[in-house]
Amino acid sequence: MWHRRLLLVKGPPPAPTGPSSYRPDGWAAASDNISDDNLLWRQYVLFVELYRYYIDLVWKVSIWFYTATGVSLAYFFTHYNSANHSYLPLLLLFLAAMGIGVSLIFGRVVHYVAQMEKWLEYIAVSLRLPGRPHVEFIRWFCQFVSGTLLVIAASCIGFFAYLQA
Repeated sequence: MWHRRLLLVKGPPPAPTGPSSYRPDGWAAASDNISDDNLLWRQYVLFVELYRYYIDLVWKVSIWFYTATGVSLAYFFTHYNSANHSYLPLLLLFLAAMGIGVSLIFGRVVHYVAQMEKWLEYIAVSLRLPGRPHVEFIRWFCQFVSGTLLVIAASCIGFFAYLQA
């Protein structure tokens, strides 16, 4: 109960009592100055901004695709009539093609993000920074989304084949 009270106390955060006892050998200290003229620092900032853009783009494309697929399948199941064979089952092939296409794009993103991870690690070590952005997250997310898109594409193709039989 006392730890909840500490979180509710208003006021400035407690000041550190002294320098941190954790400082790995060779890392930059608080007194070190990195200027904007440093080419490695400018590249690091550029890669961090690019990483932020990648996360935003991958997230938006994923949400867009899942939403468009869900709305399309809802429309399909609402309007499909098994007695009347129309062009509506072709929507399943379109969704499968889109899923495969976006999955291939995400596969390329995984390759480029792996390169970015190596570059960020090199710059962080060269500038003696304490770390770099966790690029592994976007790589794992792209792999997961790519796999689910392939499953959706395979399901759409399978359902199309079932309807045509």
